[in-house]
Amino acid sequence: AGGAASADAAESSGAAAVASLDALSAAGVDMRRVVVAHAQTLLGAPAALRALLATGARLCFTGAGMGWSVPGACASDHPWLSPPSDEGLAAALARLCAEGYADRLLLSLGVSSRLQLASCGGGGFGFLQRAFLPRARRHGLSAADEERITTSNAAALLCYWTPPPPPERTVRHWSCDACHRGYVEAVNEAEALPEDRVYFEKFSYRYCSTACLGAHRRAEFVQPFSAPPPPE
Repeated sequence: AGGAASADAAESSGAAAVASLDALSAAGVDMRRVVVAHAQTLLGAPAALRALLATGARLCFTGAGMGWSVPGACASDHPWLSPPSDEGLAAALARLCAEGYADRLLLSLGVSSRLQLASCGGGGFGFLQRAFLPRARRHGLSAADEERITTSNAAALLCYWTPPPPPERTVRHWSCDACHRGYVEAVNEAEALPEDRVYFEKFSYRYCSTACLGAHRRAEFVQPFSAPPPPE
C-alpha cells in the first residue's frame, strides 16, 4: 500500500509539474532554458517524467550517494521524496539517455547536508566521478551521453546570456555661431567618436572651423551674425 501511495503521489506531482511547464510554454517561455530540479522524485512517475521532457525542458537529477537517507532526514518526510538508490538512479538515467533524452538531462550531487561531505562520512564532491558514473556505465551509459549530462548540457544552459546592444551615447547638440550648422558632441568623453566635429571657441562663441571664427572676428564679433558655411 505504501508503494502504491508513493507512486500516486509522484504521478500527482508530475502532473502538476507538466501543467506548470505547459503554462510557461503558452506564455512564450523558451523551454530550453527551464530546468526542473530534483527530477529523481518523479522516477516513480515515468509517464510524467517523459511528458516533462517532451516540453523541451531540462531535468536535473540529484540525490546520488544519499542511499543512507530516510524520510525525515531531508526537507520533507514524504517517502516518495526520499532519494532513490544509486542503482535505481543510474539505471533510470541510462535508460532515458538510450531513449534519446541525453541532451535534456543534468546530473548534480545537490549537496545540501554536511552528512554528504567526505569529512562527515558522506561520498563527498567526488562521488559522481568516483562511484556513481561507473555504476551508470554498467547500465549502458555511453561516454558521449556521460559527457552531455555532466558537462556540455550544463555549459549550454549557462551560456544563455548574450550581451545587450550598447546603449545610445548621451550627446549635446550645438550649432556654429557663424554658419549655424548643427552638430552633436558626446557628453561623456569616453563616448566621443572620431567623427565628432572638432570645434573652436572664442569668448562665449563656438565655431565649427577656423574659417567661421575668422569671419566672425573680421566682423568684430557683431551680433546677430551669419556667414556662409565653409567647404567640407
